[in-house]
Parts: sequence; C-alpha cells; structure tokens
Amino acid sequence: MAHVLCPGATDTEVANVAGAALFRGSALSVMNAIEAARIGYQGLKARRRAVVTGLVNKIMAISGRLSPTSMSRRISSWMMLTAK
Repeated sequence: MAHVLCPGATDTEVANVAGAALFRGSALSVMNAIEAARIGYQGLKARRRAVVTGLVNKIMAISGRLSPTSMSRRISSWMMLTAK
C-alpha cells in the first residue's frame, strides 16, 4: 500500500537557500518540518493512505474538490503570486 504526506508549506532551509518566497496566505499554514514529520509518521503507523497536515491545508484540500474549477483557478493564481 502506498502512503503520501501532504504537508503544504513547511519551514525548511531548502526554501531559504533557493530564495523562494512564501505564497500569499501561507503564513497561516506554515508548519515546521519536525511537526510535519511527526504527523506523517503517526498517519503511517495508523495505516492512513494520505495525511494532510494542518487545519488550513485540510480546508484547502477539501475546498478544491467542492468548489467550481474557475474559482479554484482564481484562488490558485492569487496564492502563487509572490507575497509582498
């Protein structure tokens, strides 16, 4: 059985070294890497196929399935613009 961890925005050194900016609104959902790994490991032990960390990420994952495609596209475009 395959398992997947969907941590969303995670505070790691990789983003800093790459010079990547956070997405708009990501300050609400950024999680540290240790916490994301802990949640993922608990999900693996519980045999969950997919683990989405954090309330904001869970809401985003569900809303993508429930909202019209045109709305999802607009929200995604807005979030992908560089944070100011």
